[in-house]
Amino acid sequence: MKILLVDDDPEARHLLAANLARAGYETFVASDGAQAWEMWHGERFRMVITDWVMPGLDGPGLIARIRTAVTDYYTYLLLISVKDDKEDVVAGLRSGADDYLSKPFHPGEMLARVAIGERILRLEAQLSESINLLERQAKYDELTGAINRRRFFEMAGHEFDRARRYSRPLSAIMLDIDHFKHVNDSYGHAIGDEILRAVSERCQKNLRTVDILGRYGGEEFAAVLPETGL
Repeated sequence: MKILLVDDDPEARHLLAANLARAGYETFVASDGAQAWEMWHGERFRMVITDWVMPGLDGPGLIARIRTAVTDYYTYLLLISVKDDKEDVVAGLRSGADDYLSKPFHPGEMLARVAIGERILRLEAQLSESINLLERQAKYDELTGAINRRRFFEMAGHEFDRARRYSRPLSAIMLDIDHFKHVNDSYGHAIGDEILRAVSERCQKNLRTVDILGRYGGEEFAAVLPETGL
């Protein structure tokens, strides 16, 4: 996992980076919040460890910027500081930090907190993968990769409405594999599945990106072709 380490103190930065490297983490360093902000935009850092007090853009300011940025992944933020009052801890967490560690800290405690963040990020990645899978299953036919029947009717309905509204050409194609029951009966359903996948793949290769291919039924497919006459 790539970790971005932000601290304006060269000695503290070097010591922390060395501890992280020994634990097997790939560490990148920045000397202030502004540099870290630029690096974070250019690289996919899942974890940022930042000092609080720095010239220019400080730790809470950097955290606030990262939290307001729109990304497709979560960044775990660990704020470190010599400030150890409860009010400071609360303020740091309210800025958007996931965890707070007071200086000076024990290297083992720091690595343990990093490991906690890593577990959280792993769980977040698994959850995101599960959501993406559910979204795909809700839209696509698992066997053929074509759009499923429900999603096909939704998308086709939008195209029909648009064609009527703007008086544009639109074509629809129905495809039915001949003698498909005979194939299943003679060669088995596994071969039938391969044929369905092959038909879907060939159709999608020959369609434009704006065209819509759906699995209409067992061996039936349908395609909607916008801006296309008969």
